[in-house]
Amino acid sequence: MKKTYLFFATGLFISISFLAQTKLLTIQDAVLKGRSSLAPKRIQTLFVPETDWAAYIDNNALKSVQQSSGNAKDIITLSELNKNLKAASQDTLSYLNGISFKTADEIYITNKKGDWIYSLSKKTLAPSDIKKVDNTIDDLDEFKKGETYAYVAANNLFVVKNGKTEQVSKDGSYNLVYGKSVHRDEFGISKGTFWSPKGNLLAFYRMDQSDVTDYPIIDWSTYPAKNTNIKYPMAGNNSHYVTVGIYNVEKKSTVYLRTEGPKDQYLTNIAWSPDEKNIYVVVLNREQNHFKVNEYDAATGNFTRMLFEERDEKYAEPLHAMLFVKNNATQFIWQSRRDGFNHLYLYNIKGEMMKQLTKGNWEVKDVAGFDNKGENFFFHANEQSPVNQDFYSVNLKSGKMTRITSDNGFHVATLS
Repeated sequence: MKKTYLFFATGLFISISFLAQTKLLTIQDAVLKGRSSLAPKRIQTLFVPETDWAAYIDNNALKSVQQSSGNAKDIITLSELNKNLKAASQDTLSYLNGISFKTADEIYITNKKGDWIYSLSKKTLAPSDIKKVDNTIDDLDEFKKGETYAYVAANNLFVVKNGKTEQVSKDGSYNLVYGKSVHRDEFGISKGTFWSPKGNLLAFYRMDQSDVTDYPIIDWSTYPAKNTNIKYPMAGNNSHYVTVGIYNVEKKSTVYLRTEGPKDQYLTNIAWSPDEKNIYVVVLNREQNHFKVNEYDAATGNFTRMLFEERDEKYAEPLHAMLFVKNNATQFIWQSRRDGFNHLYLYNIKGEMMKQLTKGNWEVKDVAGFDNKGENFFFHANEQSPVNQDFYSVNLKSGKMTRITSDNGFHVATLS
């Protein structure tokens, strides 16, 4: 069984010197030495799979510390690694960077000749098993690294599985765009494709911007300078029209969600049910004061039901998709500012609110996920002070909230 481990670090760095005790910090020191003698020491942190150890690189040495005990140990230094690389007739490394763990005993490294797996115990080298994708591809969205992924080319959407490429759309153009972010990246939108939990289906945006006026951009990088038009919906003018498609990877077929309402409404916060049978979309009106959380059948695209809706006389801003509770497909976490602050709410799949998990004059800043049993939910918040950030857990059954980090500072934690 996969276990969840917690690692955190404080963002409060302190640089101490003898001079700091006898001399005030000047503006010149703060500006000119901020990245040298007064710079905080930053350490790259790595996770060691299936253990409660966290690894880090310090002074060209790979080290680790145990979360439960605080015990630290050295794993390997750059000189030791290079010695073994030379013995294997391989190029050496200049720095210990770009390293990640495959297992507790194996790390991925890259030299001039390629990517490798290095065994820490056996001191042996083997070709990497990671399949890489061309990183120049636009809007790359990988479900399984190097094997199953989607990308956009010439405003058309493509899906690759096991080396075979399928073109999902064929009419992409300057006016018709597939698989890209829409609605000017508002309302939590940052991409245009959304893999289902098992990778069998891919939801994607289709954006028709034929009614949007062109906006001229001058390209000064060429001589003479030239004009390049982009589509930009100016205030009061027509906007683009968005629909959501679902591509079945096995059947190589596409259906579109039958969303009702004005064609210039906002479609955002896309989420999948754990069994891939349903897809959830937030439909926000153009006035941005009323939205509905709708469920659609992923096989047909038909509207199934509205789970719930939110209204605000001034502004409604849905930013986060629903997050299903681990090991419980009948409940999900919803984030909302309905009481003036961003807080967590527990809903059932019928759209009934079971309880408000967090409340107060403070904000939930980010979410981290669930524990192994799905009983506790972890998140970052500024409950203590607007300039602080701490890590918390909340029990879904009792609603008890626990502050995990302590002391002032900006704390960041990750579940592994």
